[in-house]
Amino acid sequence: TQIHRIREAVVTMPDSLAEEHMDLLAGSLTSAIDSLSPEVKPRVVRHALRIVGEHPSGAALRRINSLYEDLVKDEIHLRLSIDGADRVGTGEPFGAVLTLRYTNAVDRETDGFGKYLQNNVWVSFGSRGTPMNYRDRLERAIRDPLAEGFEIESVGFFDSMHPSREVMEDGQTGWQEKPLAYVVLKAADPSIERIPSIAMDLDFMDQTGPVILPIESNAPLVDAATPSDGRPVHDLAIEQIVDVRNADREVVLDITATGRGVIADLDVNNIPSDLDWFLFIGRGSVLGIP
Repeated sequence: TQIHRIREAVVTMPDSLAEEHMDLLAGSLTSAIDSLSPEVKPRVVRHALRIVGEHPSGAALRRINSLYEDLVKDEIHLRLSIDGADRVGTGEPFGAVLTLRYTNAVDRETDGFGKYLQNNVWVSFGSRGTPMNYRDRLERAIRDPLAEGFEIESVGFFDSMHPSREVMEDGQTGWQEKPLAYVVLKAADPSIERIPSIAMDLDFMDQTGPVILPIESNAPLVDAATPSDGRPVHDLAIEQIVDVRNADREVVLDITATGRGVIADLDVNNIPSDLDWFLFIGRGSVLGIP
């Protein structure tokens, strides 16, 4: 919050001293970038430019900052979307999909983004290597902002080898989309109007060495005051298994439903009573159940 005071202290000097100090400051900051921790670099460059401004000695800093901004604003987008209608109700489960969109150029210049869905990935930062648990880090990045106002039922991750697909972004071609996670959550209060944005860190290599750039998703609007009309489910398959091994005492019906999306709970109030069920058994096996 006091960065502006450094600039004021320099620019209020006599012209010759101000020019000399600005040159020295810009040169020192530019030289220091290479030795900084990867996660610190974007912040230091951004604040350095608050001091240097448009001074000619800050040209290198402006180039570095432009690269960072181009990546996170123009070439990589983190998208959070609701699976189905935005009427989610209160205490009702609904799904949200987190995807990463990036240009074909970024896809060619990086090693891909599958590592963010893996743990124990060996990463080289300059002259040293370290194992990274990217998936655990992403899960924390998802859970932390959503914990306020939402109950998180589950966070499921897509296969890291799942291929990206071609999409259009803001009407532009040349983009890829890679699914990251499917989150099942419930709104805790009817006054909730949006899902908080999710931020994740991305690793890159540039002229200064390794750098970590934070990227933030959108914050979708939701209507938690209006009950849902049901959530979309694709490729729904239901398997019913009848266990008659103890038929003299009880018959057990095991129902399993699988599909893509949020599958509604079984409504036990609509299951017929024991007297309404009947089994047709022949040749030692169950042939059918109405």
